[in-house]
Amino acid sequence: MKIKKTNDYSAFGLIEGNRDVDKTHVSKIKKSMERHFLIRPIDVNRNMEIVDGQHRFMASMELGLPIYYV
Repeated sequence: MKIKKTNDYSAFGLIEGNRDVDKTHVSKIKKSMERHFLIRPIDVNRNMEIVDGQHRFMASMELGLPIYYV
């Protein structure tokens, strides 16, 4: 699989039924990303809905960082 990258946050959607986004968890991820930004792609389906990585997506978006996805 090829890892892709974008700053178009509007290209992604959340899947109903996934766990709710926990703002405290997003905050912790943001702090970690600010110290050492490690690329860990999010998983999306063919409809660009986030299957895994919604907290990483939110943290990256709030920091204005690119989204890496497969």
